[in-house]
Amino acid sequence: MAYLARGNKLDLLEICEEIGVKVNPSSKVAEIKKLILNSQLYVEEVKTILDRVISDRKEQDRIEKNREEIQERIAREEKQERIAREDKQHELEMKKL
Repeated sequence: MAYLARGNKLDLLEICEEIGVKVNPSSKVAEIKKLILNSQLYVEEVKTILDRVISDRKEQDRIEKNREEIQERIAREEKQERIAREDKQHELEMKKL
């Protein structure tokens, strides 16, 4: 049961869905854990399912973080390019004077 503590509420709700346990989404985590522990598939399946669910969530978090980092890098590069163009334009205007 200790490994159930690694999962958050959404992870536990997903486990319930996968093992066919009906649970109200507004249930407290302790109630959800109790339903899982009392299910017939608990011993065989739950640990495997939880490991996969957590792994999937972490992978999605990693992907989202990478996406955000790429967007930030692109925004910085675009800003640097814009500043460089503005500086060059300013220099050209100053030479004309």
